[in-house]
Parts: sequence; C-alpha cells; structure tokens
Amino acid sequence: MTGIYGGYNPYGNAYSNYGGYQQDAYFNMQQNSLSNLFNPPTITQSPRLNPMLLLMMMLLKGGDLQAPKPVNPFQELLKKLLEALGGTADDAGTDDGGTADDAGTDDGGTTVGLPSGGANATGTESRDTMTVEGGNKTGTLKGLEGADTFNIEDEGNNIGIKAGEGSDTVNMNADRSNLVAQGAEGNDAFNITGSLNKIDLDGGEGKSIFTVTGDYNEGSIKGNDSVDTTSIAGKGNKLTLDAGNGKNVTDIAGSKNDITVKGGDDAETVTVGGAENKVTLDAGKGKDVYVIKADADNHDNTIIIKDTSKGDDDKTDNTTYLAGTDAGWTMEVNDGKATYTSKENNVTVIVEGGTKIAYGVPA
Repeated sequence: MTGIYGGYNPYGNAYSNYGGYQQDAYFNMQQNSLSNLFNPPTITQSPRLNPMLLLMMMLLKGGDLQAPKPVNPFQELLKKLLEALGGTADDAGTDDGGTADDAGTDDGGTTVGLPSGGANATGTESRDTMTVEGGNKTGTLKGLEGADTFNIEDEGNNIGIKAGEGSDTVNMNADRSNLVAQGAEGNDAFNITGSLNKIDLDGGEGKSIFTVTGDYNEGSIKGNDSVDTTSIAGKGNKLTLDAGNGKNVTDIAGSKNDITVKGGDDAETVTVGGAENKVTLDAGKGKDVYVIKADADNHDNTIIIKDTSKGDDDKTDNTTYLAGTDAGWTMEVNDGKATYTSKENNVTVIVEGGTKIAYGVPA
C-alpha cells in the first residue's frame, strides 16, 4: 500500500498521501478531467482523489455532482465509500461495538426485578439497584462489588440477600414477609419498615447501621468487629442483638419488644426506653454503659442486667445510669438481687450480674 496504509491500495488513490490537509479545504480536482464539473478553487495541501471512483460512488447513490463540503476530506470520503458499499454514513466514526445509547450510562449499573413467583438474581461488578416488586415471591438477590441497593416493597415475600462487597443498602418495606440479609465488606445499611414476620440481619465486616422502625414477630441482628449502630423503634415480639466487638451504640425504643443485647470485648453503649419492653443486657467485656430512661414517654419497662464482666482490678466495669426527671428511683434487694424501680413510670431494673449505679445521664 501507499500513503498512510503503505503497500497495495485496492481503491486507487482514494486513501493515498493522506495528511497535511487544511481543515476547510476542498478536494483539488483541477488535476483531472472532471475539473470543469467541480471547478473548485485550487488547494495546495489535500489528498489526491481518484475522480472516477468518486463519480461511480455518486452515480450509485444517485447523488449530484457537488463538491464535498468544507470539512475533513478524509472523513467525507470514508462516509461516501461506506454508503457505496452498503453501509450508512452514520457508521463512520462510531465506537467499535458501542451504540449511541451507551453514552452516559452507569458502568455496569442494573435494575433487576424478580419475575412472577420469584427467582434468583445476581447483579454486576458495579453499582446495582435490585428491586422486588409484587408480593408472594421467593428468591435470593446477590450483589457483587459496588455499592448496591436492594428494595423489597410488597407483602408476602420470602427474600434472601447476599450484599457482597461495597457499602450496600437494604430497604425492606413488605408486610407479612421474611428477610434474611447478609452484608460483607463495606459499610452497610439495613432499613426495616412495614409489618414483618421474621428478620435475620448480618452486617458482615465494616460499620453497619441497623434501623428497625417496622413491626416484626421475631428476629436477630448480628454485628461484627467494627462499630455498629442499631436503632429499634418498632413493635415486636422477640429479638436477639449480638453487637460483636467494637464500640457499638444501641438505642431501644418502640413498644412490646422482648430484646436480648449481647456485646463483645469493647465498650458498648445501650439506651433503653419505649414502653412495655423487656430488655436483657449482657454486653460482655469492656466498660459498657447502660442508660435506662423513665419518664412519660418511657414507661412500663423491665430491664435485667446480667453483665458479669470485670476489669483488671476484679471490679465491675459497667455503669448503669438511671435517667429521668423526677423518676423517683428506689432500690431494694430481693433474693440477693438489687432492684431499682421508678414507681412513677413503672420501670424496673433488676441487677443479676454486676454494675455500678449512677443517676442522671452520662456527661
């Protein structure tokens, strides 16, 4: 071909000696027999074009004998050649294998919905939104890498979620449904609303946030070795919270919950309020802090402290703060157990393990 390709050129001089053209140049046709038909001005630096090839292309396409527009001459020639060979002018300059609709799309991002009756679905290596629409479905949604979002919105579903790596979000708002959700690496968030049958949440590695504002019959929440934040504000039946290691923060409100809180080797902070709750506290080793509320909004609760952890001095590490303005706390010993009671608000704290008692709230 010769020119930019070098060696044999099957199209004559159509691609020969390309380069050095002016951006607004016309093809120089004054060197061939068709110069009287085109009659453009003479341009010194331009590709040499086989006039017969151009004429054949124009005749095949039914075009008139007008000079090419003052744009990149090589691109115009390429478009004409593609049209003559059965292609379209739009084919020139497109991305290999791509489409115009690809522009601006999220890399790998998908929206996945389960079909009628349910099925399993897997996301991509990027950011995905996976949604279960409609009720009475059973399936597992599996995320991979990327910050994925999982939405379960209608009633009667039995859904499993494996969130995968990345900081993922699980949104559950489905009545009469069951959810088993497991996080992995990354800081995951679990938002539970609606009126559920059973929830089973595992935050995996990373800083997890569990927010339960819906009702449930039973459930479990498991943190790991990082700092987790848990808020229980719905109405439930029985819930076990294993916060794991890390300086975790737990807030229990809502009503009619039967909750057991377990911790690990680091200092936990657990606040108990709400109404008609039974809460058992055993946060494990570390200088744990329990705050027991007793006022008009926090009443009729029973708290059992079973924490037996001790420090290096063989004394208890835990401190329980009996809060509430004018709560009227009193203490008595029954069966060897210290019992603190706010009769005004019907809140009872039973100490079965070891704890220091303070009044008010932590400084």
